[in-house]
Amino acid sequence: MRPERFPLWVKVLILQVAFLLLHFLYDWLPGPLTAIFSGTNESIYQHMKVAFFAYVLVSLIEYAVFAKRLERRAHFFHVRGLTAVLFPLLVIPWYYTSAAYFVKIETVFLEILFANVATLLNSISGVLIEQHLEKVVFGRGLKWCSAALFIITLSEFIIFTYRLPWLDVFANPPGW
Repeated sequence: MRPERFPLWVKVLILQVAFLLLHFLYDWLPGPLTAIFSGTNESIYQHMKVAFFAYVLVSLIEYAVFAKRLERRAHFFHVRGLTAVLFPLLVIPWYYTSAAYFVKIETVFLEILFANVATLLNSISGVLIEQHLEKVVFGRGLKWCSAALFIITLSEFIIFTYRLPWLDVFANPPGW
């Protein structure tokens, strides 16, 4: 039987390349369209956005490669949709590991090295979660939930590209 998805190491490698391309896309081609898919600054949020779109892009490539072999196409999209929502959330524990355990990385080289290791661990974690979700039977509620969360996440990344929220992860809301 031929596979219906990329092996772990292949998908992680493609994710790394997609992440790096989208990370720098706005620097190479600045504009309102590239701002949607690319990081416009070095904030964790922008890295989360890039992770989301890199995962979606790689999932679409994977679908294009394996579409004819897929037995459950709808399941493919539900799993990838839910994983796409989880993928940027994995950025938080991996990227903040440096702040928690190393306090502050003092050199640019080590900071870039750490960011690439964190991105690699993010990709491995996300693909492992995806592979386990493929084994889960999605009921109607989980299908609706994955679709709704995907659409909300997608729309928030687009909206917050142009209008940052007044809420911050670490700051008290104004007036509190």
